[in-house]
Amino acid sequence: MVNNILVTGACGFIGHHLVEYLLENTNDNIIIIDKLSYASFGLQRLREINALNNKRVQINVFDLNSSFDTGYINELSNVNIIIHLAAETHVDKSISEPSNCILNNVRSTVNILELARKLNLDKFVYFSTDEVYGPSSDNTNFSEVSRHNPTNPYSASKSASEMICNAYMNTYNIPLIICNVMNVFGERQHIEKFIPKCINNILHDNVNIIHSYPLDNDKDPIAGSRFYIYAKDVTRAIDFILINGSIGEIYNIPGQIEIKNDDICEKIGKIMNKTPIKQFVDKDENRPCHDLRYALCGTKLFNMGWRHLYDFDSCLEKIVTQTIENPNWLL
Repeated sequence: MVNNILVTGACGFIGHHLVEYLLENTNDNIIIIDKLSYASFGLQRLREINALNNKRVQINVFDLNSSFDTGYINELSNVNIIIHLAAETHVDKSISEPSNCILNNVRSTVNILELARKLNLDKFVYFSTDEVYGPSSDNTNFSEVSRHNPTNPYSASKSASEMICNAYMNTYNIPLIICNVMNVFGERQHIEKFIPKCINNILHDNVNIIHSYPLDNDKDPIAGSRFYIYAKDVTRAIDFILINGSIGEIYNIPGQIEIKNDDICEKIGKIMNKTPIKQFVDKDENRPCHDLRYALCGTKLFNMGWRHLYDFDSCLEKIVTQTIENPNWLL
């Protein structure tokens, strides 16, 4: 069976990796909806993966803050799967401009759900984040049934959108599946994210800000940590869930490795053969609630047979090298 998959935000970082995966591993047709915000770099990501002129790809420049007119809905009538990735994702921006982030993420979700009501869908996948569960202690990995505890406007907007998706599933029978993913890294990531930001800072001898636990002058600083997963593993997981997942379920897509932020900085510096300049910060006025650890339990997905394929260190080395060779991604 050939699916007609509508992917929102497909010009973005994770979205374009999903397009690349679907083109290489399926015969599905891909309908893209993207408003081409600052984070999309226009169509450049799609251009670099040779998707622009592919007959299986249809690109629609459209802002999901707007509702769909009848004529547009008719043009999308053959869509049988929606994967909703589009969102404002930068935590710092959500703190400085909370209403923009919250209204965008919630309104866009409502509008794509309203479209879903008018289509004959097999599945609607809402792509969410580990941040909806809030910070985790050292011994806690949140499961799919853990209580939401968002701590910033971005994570609150994603939590709210999950609840709205559930409401539409219960009220209108939208065939919903929710995925929660951890920190994704990979090629062509926006410089506002930690790994490309570190590459740029080390390249130009700038200071790398490392959020830490409360500093003690008598002890070495302890940095916060994140679980990282390579973008191509995320796309593999989405496809696995599309094939094997059940309607009404939530699936955590766990990170491949937990690593402290200062250790990532050191690893990148070693690859670049430069010593990074680091500044540990336990209070940040631009990020008053910086969560130091997120953690998801991946048992549910693992028990279904899914496994990580890509190794963090080898992928990190490849990404650092490719990013330096293509400095346009650091602008």
